[in-house]
Amino acid sequence: MDIDSVRMLVEAGDWYESAHFQERLAERGITIEQVLEAIRVGRVIQELPPTGADPECIVCGDVERQIAFLKVVQPLYIVCAVGDVVTFVTADWNPPREFGQKRRRRR
Repeated sequence: MDIDSVRMLVEAGDWYESAHFQERLAERGITIEQVLEAIRVGRVIQELPPTGADPECIVCGDVERQIAFLKVVQPLYIVCAVGDVVTFVTADWNPPREFGQKRRRRR
């Protein structure tokens, strides 16, 4: 899967936000404008095993973010499923864990 396919669909307005995605944006202080910018400037960093009908990938793009009184440029990671439309699955400022890597328990 290449970023041009994702960009073409997004630029045409053929994208959809899952409920989980909307919850994560609100929880993590991410705007849809930042997501669209990350798609515009980013690249596919990993293709994921399909969990549904459409193949999924992780896109990473550097976007501007306000932290307190500072504006910083930081990578934004977006998981999306790509078929006839792009479905945004989740987004995060933190890089995704590798498959099979277990979460560490906090003590």
